[in-house]
Amino acid sequence: MVKDVKNGAKTLVLALACLGPVVTLRAESTPYEIISSRNIFGLGKETVVINQELPKPATDVKLVGITTLGSKQALLTVNEPMADGKTAPRFCTLCEGQQFGGVEVLEINPKARSVKVRKDSLESTIYFATAEPKK
Repeated sequence: MVKDVKNGAKTLVLALACLGPVVTLRAESTPYEIISSRNIFGLGKETVVINQELPKPATDVKLVGITTLGSKQALLTVNEPMADGKTAPRFCTLCEGQQFGGVEVLEINPKARSVKVRKDSLESTIYFATAEPKK
């Protein structure tokens, strides 16, 4: 029995000897603690949030064709900006008064080969793109 008590005491002393440095390391301060307490940038408690909307890229509309079969219709290519900032051409056929996305057809003039549209709350008249001959 005395032998068991001596072995138990040795084990306890050995365990405390091993845990001692660990406890003392955690209790000591490190030289890097001063960095977090210095506040070298002079940061304050106040936070300012700026909600500034970036300008939305304009919708690009091109007149591809005009048809008068049945009713006057404009064939358009619409490049609207998507959520990721890219644009993809989308083709549509619209009558006067119809709209597609942010584009509304106001007037179709087949003789002048023009279409009056409202895009992004601005009215404009678009014409067929004229290709210059290659030289």
